[in-house]
Amino acid sequence: MHIWVDADACPLVIKEILFRAARIPLTLVANQLDRFLSRHGSS
Repeated sequence: MHIWVDADACPLVIKEILFRAARIPLTLVANQLDRFLSRHGSS
């Protein structure tokens, strides 16, 4: 299983929770670099 998240539509708080809690691969997809991605890398 793999989680894909629309980073443009997802609130920052939820992205933080997902990033910390994910035990399976997590991919954030965005049209532009946001504050979360710039702090945690854009892998």
